[in-house]
Amino acid sequence: MLSNLDIKNKLVIPKKGRGKSIQKITQKDLKSFLPKSSLKDILQTIPLLLIDKSSISSRFYRDLLLLNIIDENRNLTSFGTEIIFKEESEWKPLLKKKCMNLPKMQALKKVLDKNQKIKAKELINMQNADFFEGNKESSKIIYASKAMTWLK
Repeated sequence: MLSNLDIKNKLVIPKKGRGKSIQKITQKDLKSFLPKSSLKDILQTIPLLLIDKSSISSRFYRDLLLLNIIDENRNLTSFGTEIIFKEESEWKPLLKKKCMNLPKMQALKKVLDKNQKIKAKELINMQNADFFEGNKESSKIIYASKAMTWLK
């Protein structure tokens, strides 16, 4: 690419990274999503929204959008503004309540209420194959364990 050879015009520059777009989540689609980040991760990310949005890893934007903290343009929503200007000690219950409005989280809560000591792998086997996002079992275990942090 840096040379003066004729072939460099035919080369395609590969795209790297996750990009700047957020996975689109509409109100209609809420029933099909679970947070992919733990509650602790989200609690650590929220203060960065006021300081520098560009310093936030792109993997958190999807969950911030899912929890209605930001909109598609990465701007704070009214709920996000409400949370940020409260004491940090009040964030956790508000976020848990918001997350528990998700239908899949309610289904997980029912399972965990029956069996407090269930492991992520057992939880995956109890649910439909497409309940947790991801193609491989290892990904599903990660997502299940992250979702379980919201319920404990």
